[in-house]
Amino acid sequence: MTQQRSPDGLFANTLLGIPMLQLWADLRLWEWVLNNFAVRAVVELGTGNGAFSSYLALQCYFRDLRFVTFDQHACVHLARAPMPIQQIVGDMWTADIQA
Repeated sequence: MTQQRSPDGLFANTLLGIPMLQLWADLRLWEWVLNNFAVRAVVELGTGNGAFSSYLALQCYFRDLRFVTFDQHACVHLARAPMPIQQIVGDMWTADIQA
């Protein structure tokens, strides 16, 4: 993960070379949550560029948890991940979601 500014000034960090909005502290927080609670699945609302989705998906993959991310737009970065990442594309307010 590196700290840098994109030309639009929006993204301060990158993970796996993908710009992301989260900070180092966010990753530490999620690590703590996953280590201290009996989590069975992680559902992310808003994939964005896919960097944080990739982080969460890797955490879930190695912990044998289910991960899914929702967004209105498909994320091209997720297709390059070393394992399958389930992304549901569409309007999450009207989607019929079943576990």
